[in-house]
Amino acid sequence: MQRRHFIKLGSVVLLPWVYGCGTEYDPIDTVAYPIQLQSDIQTGHLIWQAAQFPWVETSRKKPYDVLVVGGGVAGLSAAYALRNTDLLVCELSDRWGGTAGSQAFKGLEMCQGAHYDLTYPDYFGAEAMETLTELNVVKFNTASRRWEFVDKQWIIDDKTESLCYSGGYYREDVLPDSPTLEPFFERINSFIGQMRLPTRLIDPKLHPLNTISFEQYLQKDFVLSDELVRAINYQLMDDFGGQMQEVSALAGIYYYAGRPYFNEQNETFSPPEGNFYFVKKLMNQLPPDKLRLKHLIKKIEKKTDVFEVEIIDVAAKQRQLIQAKAVVYAGQKHALKYVFPQDYKLFEHNQYSPWVVMNFVLHPKADLQGLDGIFWQNEVVAGKRPFLGFVDSAAQTPQAAYRTLTAYFCFSPQDRGGLLDFEKKANDLANDAAERISSYFKVSKAYFDKQVVKVFVNLMGHAMPIPTTGYLFADKNAQRSEKGMIYAGVDNSRLPLFVEALDSGLEAAKQVKNFLKMA
Repeated sequence: MQRRHFIKLGSVVLLPWVYGCGTEYDPIDTVAYPIQLQSDIQTGHLIWQAAQFPWVETSRKKPYDVLVVGGGVAGLSAAYALRNTDLLVCELSDRWGGTAGSQAFKGLEMCQGAHYDLTYPDYFGAEAMETLTELNVVKFNTASRRWEFVDKQWIIDDKTESLCYSGGYYREDVLPDSPTLEPFFERINSFIGQMRLPTRLIDPKLHPLNTISFEQYLQKDFVLSDELVRAINYQLMDDFGGQMQEVSALAGIYYYAGRPYFNEQNETFSPPEGNFYFVKKLMNQLPPDKLRLKHLIKKIEKKTDVFEVEIIDVAAKQRQLIQAKAVVYAGQKHALKYVFPQDYKLFEHNQYSPWVVMNFVLHPKADLQGLDGIFWQNEVVAGKRPFLGFVDSAAQTPQAAYRTLTAYFCFSPQDRGGLLDFEKKANDLANDAAERISSYFKVSKAYFDKQVVKVFVNLMGHAMPIPTTGYLFADKNAQRSEKGMIYAGVDNSRLPLFVEALDSGLEAAKQVKNFLKMA
């Protein structure tokens, strides 16, 4: 039984240095291929060095209607909905997309974040579906009652969709055969049609499921084998960054009942650049002169009738002041401690799962034929963080000049301190990933290393808010200190999913429009 055909499992033993046990692990100094690291951690830390940067006067004499902070899906969807206003969008990174980012290499686009979505049932939110229709992303199929993707070339073939490795054996499904599975899914299936996206549309009578963990919910009626627990924990980490004892029962039920996975086939949509595909669709509708990369928001202060904003131009190492009538804050909320401290308390209990995405670019003639076929999603059930397997581009673009294996690592919030030093130890994780990928393909690591042209690594320290108990249905906009400061993003009490991010931006834009009318 599968969810997507069930999103399969993959994990690996966590490197000792991540646990702070460097004495037990002998790190390597070099690997057989170049590694390029993408990380915004040091860029974010410029907030403490900015006092040294000179001020630059802006020629602009009037305030913007709205400043959008953050260039991920939430920020860009808000900007899209506000595109006819006088707006400015600032993103601290050198690329757009946030956790839906991408990496280019010799004409190829590779995913460096969220990498797929599924067809949308007719009970998903109208506003999000209307926006995706306007962007020519989906079209409603009246026969199937689903919103289906227009660009059919990126639908993954069901025959090559996934393979799971567990306990020394390959299998199709992540969830192992178990006497518990049938009653488990009988219970879960009763929620199909009620688990709507965005989650703000879920019936309040189901909200009590947000107050207990998925583990507590399951333990009331089921006895789960260790193997089944490992599988469920992986699936929850894959989408939500946490395990069953961490995520709420409502989040766990949504994972399995968000779509009618067992009653009909759901198409898996996965372009080579992953969800950056959607980012490009949004950006194509925005005026380029209103978009600023490598611009870090240092401070936001409310004046009489405007917000005064201190911005750091990261590339030029300069500071400037602008004014805006309203702000959509779609950036990472932990930064509010310094940027807008009066509202930091609204988000201070958020728990974030750090992620690392690693693209192994292989030579055009790389031969990895140890398996019976090529599969898009390749996952290894091991039961421990952080390795979640890899995506193989040969199942998406078999005629491309290069083959790319994109590996995913999901860390626990407690491991973030170790990741802060990751820039000095990128070789270690790349070497570990290469070891596990080569083993998966039944080839030696020395052979695999010779197939690699280059490795791109994207480090995201606050990549995914974990939907813990009590996290959902608590939109912080209801408690914000200033009406003109509106919060968007999945870290505002949303599940960490594309439609949630899109909708949060659209909802923030509605509030901006209402505020500007009243101002």
